[in-house]
Amino acid sequence: MPPAPVPAGCDGLRGSIGVTLGSTWLNGDAVNRPEADEFDSALVELRLGYDFSSSLYGQLDVMGEFTDVDNSMPDSYQDGLGAAFHLMYTNDGCCGIGIFGGLFETTQDNNNTDTSERYLVGIEGLAGVGGFDLHWQVGGLFGDGGTDDLGEDSLTDFYFGRLVASKSLGNGWRVGAEVSYGEGDMDNYLDSIEYYGWGAFVEKQLGTDWILALVYDGARYDQPEENDVITEHFVGLNARYYFGAGTSEECAPKLTLPRVMRWMALTGGPLE
Repeated sequence: MPPAPVPAGCDGLRGSIGVTLGSTWLNGDAVNRPEADEFDSALVELRLGYDFSSSLYGQLDVMGEFTDVDNSMPDSYQDGLGAAFHLMYTNDGCCGIGIFGGLFETTQDNNNTDTSERYLVGIEGLAGVGGFDLHWQVGGLFGDGGTDDLGEDSLTDFYFGRLVASKSLGNGWRVGAEVSYGEGDMDNYLDSIEYYGWGAFVEKQLGTDWILALVYDGARYDQPEENDVITEHFVGLNARYYFGAGTSEECAPKLTLPRVMRWMALTGGPLE
């Protein structure tokens, strides 16, 4: 999703529903058989945006991700669910600053014996700089809820920064890239975690209601106390349908989230 600022004249409820189908490859010394080091997934996302006034914008995100990992596989990502909100002050469509928050749950072990529950809070902003649309976020992931006989292992007290930049190429084409970094605790607060993320996308608007995108995301999860590392590569195809006020290019919900469910599942599963 391009992070362009919300322009003036997009009053009213609008939304998008999207599906991303893709494949993930994991490698590193923390990935051991029979843990799943390759799997396919489907991510479904609903976004609803609404202007409470000419300068106050709100957005609701609901998402679920489901993998083809067999339920008997240990320490492997099974599925995740999440919901989040954004509230942003915008200035005549040129820029914005606001807050976001959300709740997430993942399952990452055989027979649903390892689940994680976390909450997300942070601040974010939008701006147009030198022909690029920028979306930045700074926040934290907290909580230790979930089920695990040996203590809940997913990352927590985790602070991160994220920057997404995209550019319109005309004729409905847009390209973008992102980088992110974070650090915090995991393994029931016994170990630390360092995270490095990167990604890119290219997308094409089809008519006024559809966008098709090719997406790549990469990440490195580093647990220095145990010298454990996971490197993740994801390639997917995303299709989004827009509805409501305005056209998809001008008025679609623009705010996105980091890959929180992947953070939780891969640290609480193969990395722990």
